[in-house]
Amino acid sequence: MKRWLLLIVMYGCAWTACAQARARPDFPKTSTPTIANFGPGCRIQVAQPSASRFDITYARESGWGGGMFVLNDLKFLPGEWFFGLVCYAASEGHVREGWALPSSSGGWALRKSESSEQLLPLRALRFYELTAKNSRGWAVAVDDISGDERFRQRELSYCLIRDSKAVCGGGYMGYLRDFQRHKDADLTPRILDLLRNIEFLEDAPPPSLNEPVRVPQ
Repeated sequence: MKRWLLLIVMYGCAWTACAQARARPDFPKTSTPTIANFGPGCRIQVAQPSASRFDITYARESGWGGGMFVLNDLKFLPGEWFFGLVCYAASEGHVREGWALPSSSGGWALRKSESSEQLLPLRALRFYELTAKNSRGWAVAVDDISGDERFRQRELSYCLIRDSKAVCGGGYMGYLRDFQRHKDADLTPRILDLLRNIEFLEDAPPPSLNEPVRVPQ
């Protein structure tokens, strides 16, 4: 669990920095599907949803995990936001016993916990069951309920599970104060659409044995 929390904090910091430092004035009209390989069983393709208003601009791989930068078209907050992608075994605790549990229907349901029991009455938690291209999973959006109201944010955590592997991650969806001021400030619907367009691909084949060996000069 400590590792999971550390990843979320790391992704949140990266998102904040990128949203401020990687702003772009022009919004692209088309998007090319992005492929990222996070190890055996976790090679995925992320495609831009139809009629979407954002564009995947960059995917980074780093050993067991990485992240995706997504360009938004928000006039009041131009730039990119970041959410993490990490490959896990589907049997790991936080995949099967974190925010969600496998349901009898083959899907996922919110797990009752001290956190969920506290947040639900405050309408500070939203649970989403996800069906992607060839995987199923869940996402949970959690609102800050303490601290300075000016800096309270909504954070999305998710897992998509296929066979013995799971791709999980999270990121911040925006400031709660902005949600009241701007109709499209909450990035949650966009990220959910993007997650539903993720497709697990077959592992990339190893390099051909017939390829010539390059000798360093």
